[in-house]
Amino acid sequence: MSYLANLKTEANYTRTLNGARTHGSTGDACLDFFAVAGGMRYRKPADQIALFEQAYIETPELAMKLLFHLRDIRGGMGERKLFRTLLRHVARTWPESVRKNVPYISEFGRWDDVLCLLGTPAQREAVQAIKVQLAEDEAALKRREAGDEDAHISLLAKWLPSDNTSSPRTRKTAARLIRALGMEQKEYRRLVTALRARIGLTERQLTAKKPEKVNYEAVPAQAMLKYRSAFERNDGERFNEYLLGVCEGEKKLNADTLFPYEVLRPFFKGGYWSRSDPRGMDALEQLWDHLPGAIGNVNAISVVDTSGSMYCTNGPLMPALISQAMGLYCAERCEGVFHNHMITFESTPHLVEVHGSTLRDKLKYIGNLPWGWSTNLEAVFNLILETAVNSGAKQEEMPQVLYIFSDMEFNCAVRDADKTVYENARELYEAYGYRMPAVVFHNVNSWQMQTPVTAHTRGTALTSGASTHALGHKFDGNVTPMAHMLRVLNGERYAMIHA
Repeated sequence: MSYLANLKTEANYTRTLNGARTHGSTGDACLDFFAVAGGMRYRKPADQIALFEQAYIETPELAMKLLFHLRDIRGGMGERKLFRTLLRHVARTWPESVRKNVPYISEFGRWDDVLCLLGTPAQREAVQAIKVQLAEDEAALKRREAGDEDAHISLLAKWLPSDNTSSPRTRKTAARLIRALGMEQKEYRRLVTALRARIGLTERQLTAKKPEKVNYEAVPAQAMLKYRSAFERNDGERFNEYLLGVCEGEKKLNADTLFPYEVLRPFFKGGYWSRSDPRGMDALEQLWDHLPGAIGNVNAISVVDTSGSMYCTNGPLMPALISQAMGLYCAERCEGVFHNHMITFESTPHLVEVHGSTLRDKLKYIGNLPWGWSTNLEAVFNLILETAVNSGAKQEEMPQVLYIFSDMEFNCAVRDADKTVYENARELYEAYGYRMPAVVFHNVNSWQMQTPVTAHTRGTALTSGASTHALGHKFDGNVTPMAHMLRVLNGERYAMIHA
């Protein structure tokens, strides 16, 4: 390596909040954002924008794909608020990059995402997209009224702002949109009302006190989660029959847009697993069982961070809930020899086998575990290696993949404090003749821009967020953080997105 390369490497070293040596950057601005974006919900908008700006300036095309991956609810991180913050900023700073991608916004998110472009240089394209879809939906509505029940009506009307709502902000947005569409207020209200009636919105049927008209197989995932207790209370017999059908594989249940923590949050009170059952228990059980994605037949195990910093937050969502939800999800979905096992962070980490035949029982069980308040990753690596050395284990018996759900603020290494925790572990494994497992560092709460490995550290990957989609890829000893990100963003799913 040249002197300049060595200088860059040394200058890039920094420290975690707990004193461990780590890297200030992966060496690639897009990867920096990819590695922490899903954990930036409660960071200041200025910090969010600054990190994305670096990515866009460095690699505009890849940054735009990354922006849509950030929002992608069915294949990406599913982060709505951060996406809108950045979309508005890009629309004001590099408007052409947003204009050409307006048609895809509702595909990866929702139609109300498009509304955030009102008042930006991309407003004309946003309004045009809404106008075109509104015309198509009106034509489909007329075909429906003529007897064609197969005529498709989009969900646009569901997300359009009402002009007669109690919210002044929503009324203001509606007035601005109506003017931009060139419609009369009465015409807009009539059309939106008619479309919503045909869509069969769950909210309308509950408000009208007609729960018997709800088609449970068509209820969206978020609506099922939100209204499960109302269904149970107002339409109990029919709803329970439906859930029984779901359990037996005869009925469909939509859960494809849910995060694991959303299903578990009703059980989580004040940082602890509640001992009382939440309302709509049976529905929560089924929603959990139908969460998307799978890890498959691989010897993978998750490491769950419940240190003190994971209980600190600038918003309503506690990072410890995300890490435990992801850990339990991985333990269940992993079909290898470590099925239903995970490791807890502590000064002395514990290998935990999750017991219980129902979600409720599993949560009651893990609620009694010694979670601890430390982020001693070095001890986790040592536990796995020492067990192998002492028992003479073969390489294939050991974990192939290690999923680490954390804020990455690891404790300082004991073996050599001038090296990162990962560097120390890799050297130790090599000294004893073992290969490191592939390590997936999954950031659930980014306090600062730092990263445990860099772009080309072989045998590692950097992911972030609360979505299970990040885990549905193959990770092995050949993967690198950069290669993994490019595999995700340069795939067919984002091929239509350009800067």
